[in-house]
Amino acid sequence: MEKENDKISHAFALLLELRLIMHKFAILTKRQGSAFALANLREFELRNGRHATITDLVKLTGRAMPNVCRLLRPLEEKGLLRREKEGRSVCVRITPAGEAELERLRQKSGAMLTRALSAVPEEEQNRFFANCNAALSSLDEAVSEVIQEQEGTEGDHAETV
Repeated sequence: MEKENDKISHAFALLLELRLIMHKFAILTKRQGSAFALANLREFELRNGRHATITDLVKLTGRAMPNVCRLLRPLEEKGLLRREKEGRSVCVRITPAGEAELERLRQKSGAMLTRALSAVPEEEQNRFFANCNAALSSLDEAVSEVIQEQEGTEGDHAETV
């Protein structure tokens, strides 16, 4: 049991460290302007195979719908994204101008990452990428299963209350 607790503590520590590194990178990319939000939208599209809806963004950010809409407004005003009604949902789509902004972010972010990675020996980079890809994929799948189980349990509990 103690060994299992050590693993859990180590996993939390690694996740927190990864979060801190991502936070530092987010600070750099936020300085790039609204492209950071566009990158998050693109990531959603790639992961889910569809455009994000306002409801998706509410769930992902944990913010109220009016706050999400208020955050999207400046991007719409700059012509970087648009909202489109699809049935009962409102999808958020990246415009051609938004695509250009994303490419600008990719170029700048790529340069920053290249510079940061140059401090890490190539062999270590290769091990890191190989191990992280496998571990993150497995962890993501397992966490998603736990979330689905909990949502099912909460739904069952709500019916009995």
